[in-house]
Amino acid sequence: MQIVRIMLWVMVTAIAVILIILNWGDPQPVRIFPGPGGDSKLFEWPIGFIGLFFFLLGFLPMWGYHRFEKWRLHRRIRNLEESTARIVAAKVERTLSFAPVDSAPSEPANPVDPEQ
Repeated sequence: MQIVRIMLWVMVTAIAVILIILNWGDPQPVRIFPGPGGDSKLFEWPIGFIGLFFFLLGFLPMWGYHRFEKWRLHRRIRNLEESTARIVAAKVERTLSFAPVDSAPSEPANPVDPEQ
């Protein structure tokens, strides 16, 4: 499954790079934050840069959220594993404290006489 995901990302990246390269030479006017009274400054940016900029503008917050959630879940798993290990260690210690010292098998109280 990992190889499919890698191939998909390679294809998406290749398509994005090709589109950016093909459209890099066509500058387009971009109006950012129009000021009061409708006057605003126009920037001449290549279409490829505009696409890359807005892709990153949408991608980076989601990537940061994903990394935070992954960190949080790994921390929870680690805490649960540590608490489980403490519980198991306590049960093993309690079981060993009640174990008999001599582990040799004892003889039955009424042996069966084979001659009867």
